[in-house]
Amino acid sequence: MLKLFPQFLLWQHLWQLYQLSQKLSSNQLGWLYRISLVNNLNPMEKERLEYTVNRLDHYYDSVNNKTAVYIAINTFITGGAITLLTQIQELLDKEIWLLIFLAAIILFGVGSLILLALASMPYFSPKSDVESIYYFASIAQKDKKEFFELSKNQDKKGDIKDLRNQVFVLSQGLKSKFKKLKWACSLLIIQFVLLAPLTYILIKITS
Repeated sequence: MLKLFPQFLLWQHLWQLYQLSQKLSSNQLGWLYRISLVNNLNPMEKERLEYTVNRLDHYYDSVNNKTAVYIAINTFITGGAITLLTQIQELLDKEIWLLIFLAAIILFGVGSLILLALASMPYFSPKSDVESIYYFASIAQKDKKEFFELSKNQDKKGDIKDLRNQVFVLSQGLKSKFKKLKWACSLLIIQFVLLAPLTYILIKITS
């Protein structure tokens, strides 16, 4: 009997809704439907969007940390190649491949450093893409009073829309940064590969 009690309440609630719908006009039903949509926005979506924004922030920190490590390694290799180039001028005439490998390592290193610098730059979305009370650049474009009014008047639906926009824009920026980081890492691997024949040639010439 206790198991049937919740079902009885459900059917009673549905019957009351049906009776109410018979008394309301079509316009009143339309307004009631709109109000129900606003009040019954999926709460899980907002939690998911906020969680995604936090994850994206973590990935941005990860990109910056990886960029710092790659810059340190790249600077060491490229700087070492430049120093070596200035100290073995007499050996360059004996083996042209020595100059070719050193030049390639330096060029790949400079290219990688440029990509790493671009990847470490803060991502700013164009104003046309973002009109938000979460995004700092969008907030800074407004005066204090305008921002206060927008923040005070933004409803649940507008808040969800704003969060969706933030997740999308942050994902675009993160994708761009990871692409640059991937290319920079590829150039760094090429530098490591070129070190092997360069070391062999140096040992061959100096032995």
